[in-house]
Amino acid sequence: MISLLIPSRRSSVAFYDPVHAGSRAAGTDTARRAELDELEAQLAKQLAEVRTERDKLAVAERVLERMTGQIAEERASTGSAPGQVGRCPRAPSATSPICCGGI
Repeated sequence: MISLLIPSRRSSVAFYDPVHAGSRAAGTDTARRAELDELEAQLAKQLAEVRTERDKLAVAERVLERMTGQIAEERASTGSAPGQVGRCPRAPSATSPICCGGI
């Protein structure tokens, strides 16, 4: 609400100016709308980035599942256990895990 004080001989008289009060409020509304439009654009961009990242993650998860399955099949067919490594040909005996380090 915009009011003007107009001095008179007796006292001040308050005068309400509805024309300018509306334009001032409209200016504030326009500025707020611009802020919200900018925020909406930023959020839309972030949402697109999140969806892209989620899609990439889903692809990586499928690849990991496929590779895990292939490794499990290979282990089942060869009979090797996880973490089992071949024996060094230069080890002193088949039961000794000591290796020469490839020398």
